[in-house]
Amino acid sequence: MAPEQARCEHDRVDTRSDIFGLGAVLYHIVTGRMPYDFGTEEETLEAAKSCDFPPPEEVPGIVVQKKMLRILRLAMAREPEDRFQTVGELKSAVQQFLHGGLHLPRRTFASGEKLCEEGQVGE
Repeated sequence: MAPEQARCEHDRVDTRSDIFGLGAVLYHIVTGRMPYDFGTEEETLEAAKSCDFPPPEEVPGIVVQKKMLRILRLAMAREPEDRFQTVGELKSAVQQFLHGGLHLPRRTFASGEKLCEEGQVGE
């Protein structure tokens, strides 16, 4: 939820609020967690009002490329005027990132190394 939505600022809710929501989905894909991952509904709503979520680069165990950080920052900026102004702009930025090569952290394993056993939950 965009901050202006959480604060019930109906006159400020527009396409850029949707862009924030798309950025939140992208944040979840990239980090594996929701931006406002708090215990109670009240805490979550307060975090949404102030746009208080951990920067992706500070999520433990996650490495995010600078280009993706820029996309997330622009999509999820606190103020609507600081965000992508259209969904097309966001789409174009994500496509450019993907066409530039998706570089995610990699782990290598030795031949024959046991990664998990049947019934175990994987990572």
